[in-house]
Amino acid sequence: MEKKMNLISNSKTNDPKPVNRKISERLVDFLFSPHPSIKDVAERRRAELSIILAFVLTFTNSLALFFVGRDGIGATFLIQSSLVVAVFISYLLSRFPHFIWGSVLLISSLSLSGFANVLSGTDDPSSALYSTIPIALAMGSALLPVWGNVSQYVGYIIGILTLPVLYSSYTFEQAGTNLALIVTLGVLLIVVQIFRNNIERDRLAEVQTINQELRELSTNLEARVA
Repeated sequence: MEKKMNLISNSKTNDPKPVNRKISERLVDFLFSPHPSIKDVAERRRAELSIILAFVLTFTNSLALFFVGRDGIGATFLIQSSLVVAVFISYLLSRFPHFIWGSVLLISSLSLSGFANVLSGTDDPSSALYSTIPIALAMGSALLPVWGNVSQYVGYIIGILTLPVLYSSYTFEQAGTNLALIVTLGVLLIVVQIFRNNIERDRLAEVQTINQELRELSTNLEARVA
């Protein structure tokens, strides 16, 4: 019986699962943990999301760069390589206390790559814009404050209206068609973000009110007991 107990205890101590779990947790913390100086829960979650998105986009765009490079070094390869570098820098910036600059670089580099693909002479300018700007808008609604999303929204409108002037193959008719979708999507996302922020503000006020009532109730009970 004693030998069996020793064998069981030895098998538990030699079990590699807890060690592997600790290694994986340390790796996740090393790659995705926000800066320790960020204490606010909402800000910390936002920083963590920025780090994760930048890491994922660095990997996926590096993979895309590999396949683009097989066709030779051209404008598309240079745009893609610049995007990989910018997204990786945004990942590093998101690890600092002012992670917002990492989020700004992540979103702006992604959207600017779409404009750069249009100016480089792509065969389908609309696809180049649709493949980046809607994603940037969706990411902005999660990572940026309302003023940041309004700024990028206005920037897209100005950029798309300027494209026909800079690139003659892209007509104002195409710009109008693209703006119809992007304007609608941008307004909807901003409205949803404002609505969501108001809900969170109301919930916080409700929790504060309940806490205040509980403190008053506790004070009254203590006074009665005394």
